[in-house]
Amino acid sequence: MWVVALVTWLLAVFLAVIYLQERSKEWQLRSEQSKYRLELAQEIVSRNLDRVRADLLFVAKLPTVKSANKKTPESLRETEAGFAAFLASQKTYSQIRLIDRKGMEVVRVDWNGSEANVVPVRDLQDKAERYYVSDSLSLEPGEMFTSEFDLNEEQGEIERPLRPVIRFVTPVPDSGQPGNLLVFNYEGSDLLRELASISLPGRTYLVRNDGQFLLAPTSQSAWGWILGHHQNFESVFKGLSLASISEDQVVQTPHGCFSARQLAPESRGSGFSNVPPGLRLVSHFSVEETFVRSRQLLYWLLALGGVMLVPLALVTRFWAAAIDRRELQNQRVADSEKRLRELSSRLVNLQEDERRAISREIHDSLGQQATAINLNLRLLKGNLNADSEPQLEMLIDESEQLLSHLHGFATRVRPAELDDIGLKEAVQSHIWDFESRTGIDCEFRWNVVDLKVDETIEENVFRLVQESLNNIAKHAQAKLASVELKFEESENGSELQLIILDDGVGLKADSGASGNTGDEQATASGSSGRLGMLGMKERVELLGGRIDVTTRNTGGAAIKIEIPVKDSRR
Repeated sequence: MWVVALVTWLLAVFLAVIYLQERSKEWQLRSEQSKYRLELAQEIVSRNLDRVRADLLFVAKLPTVKSANKKTPESLRETEAGFAAFLASQKTYSQIRLIDRKGMEVVRVDWNGSEANVVPVRDLQDKAERYYVSDSLSLEPGEMFTSEFDLNEEQGEIERPLRPVIRFVTPVPDSGQPGNLLVFNYEGSDLLRELASISLPGRTYLVRNDGQFLLAPTSQSAWGWILGHHQNFESVFKGLSLASISEDQVVQTPHGCFSARQLAPESRGSGFSNVPPGLRLVSHFSVEETFVRSRQLLYWLLALGGVMLVPLALVTRFWAAAIDRRELQNQRVADSEKRLRELSSRLVNLQEDERRAISREIHDSLGQQATAINLNLRLLKGNLNADSEPQLEMLIDESEQLLSHLHGFATRVRPAELDDIGLKEAVQSHIWDFESRTGIDCEFRWNVVDLKVDETIEENVFRLVQESLNNIAKHAQAKLASVELKFEESENGSELQLIILDDGVGLKADSGASGNTGDEQATASGSSGRLGMLGMKERVELLGGRIDVTTRNTGGAAIKIEIPVKDSRR
């Protein structure tokens, strides 16, 4: 049943709107959380590495460290003791070294997690081939080099267990010139743990621009370019490339929603940069995490919809039955109204036929008899004496008046022009008679050229003109009136328009309302005017037309009647 389908569709739309609104709100929340996660992660990185930079530049300016440029045993021992004390106080560096300009370690102190260990001279290594040494030789005092974020190597081998490290290098001033290179090995594990433990839904990844993980969904996916495995961003999230995630834009994918932010420039630079190059922070919400609340709401709405459909189907069934009964009743009323309209139309046609017969009877019988009486009286006048002449004159005048009244009555009942020469002449004749009877000037405009309409329409249009002018004469208190008939073409077909205007008192009750049928005229015209307008309305409706009675802005009333016609031009 269409009613059940409609109600079910409306319910589905309603529930879908609620779900989509909640999904949109949750997506907005995830977007905000993603942006906040990136900001927080960047703040963590910047805070930690800014502290490293400050520590590095501070230590480089210590007198004991500067004195190590001389490489005397005493100065080197003082530097080793200073490095050991510094590592014990900070506990965030795995190693501090001094490397001379040839790349050879001069001093090296390691931190094993609980204590500082000074590396003996025999175990010091040549680092001249390492990129962070060669790239740092061009630095001036006060400048700093930051290495890539990678794994620590000892004797050319990856240290086990894995130790993520960032190397910060600055030259120690030596009489205003660059001296030994001071190298801090920053322990990256603490930084990665802090990034992973951000207290927000979702996860944070640290990824190189080539898609290699440093902080990955699983530990087995990280450090692939060093450890030699092939797990990277594109292999973990198949079909998704890191480059497709625009800067600070939240992207929804089959793997969930992602956003990314560049942490440092692509190329490795020098100077005061304290962030490892070519790294991106990535925020990730899995599919389950992205729309967890809206998914729960969807299940609840589906259950609610199922519960609501049972009583709704019963109510809809009774409602549909009531509608069917009402439609049947309305159809019966419409059929009854149609029969009444057909009866009214037949009555109007019978009335017109009767008027035509009465008019012909008056013209053909009573008119001829009255004319004969008048002629006989005039003949009799010549044969009577002078004493009878006044009475005879009076009889002749009365017979002429009777004849005039008979002709006028016959014209009002059914103008002969309407049958003989057409609507235009009948209306014109009636207007002349109206002007002579009432003294009201009436203008007639005929803007219909070569149009032949049905006889029924002509008869009713004439009656509408007749009734309108009758109302103006009785109730409008007008001095001027106008009648216009014109033919109009429109998208809905052809129509005959009758427009009647006067400068009288207009409509007195709610006269400004457009589209009324003239019942308001009753306040100015009394019951006869109301009945006249109702009769006009019935005639127009029987012809399938429209009637509009309004008060004009300049005073007086305006009647506009539109009647559909078939254009059968000669």
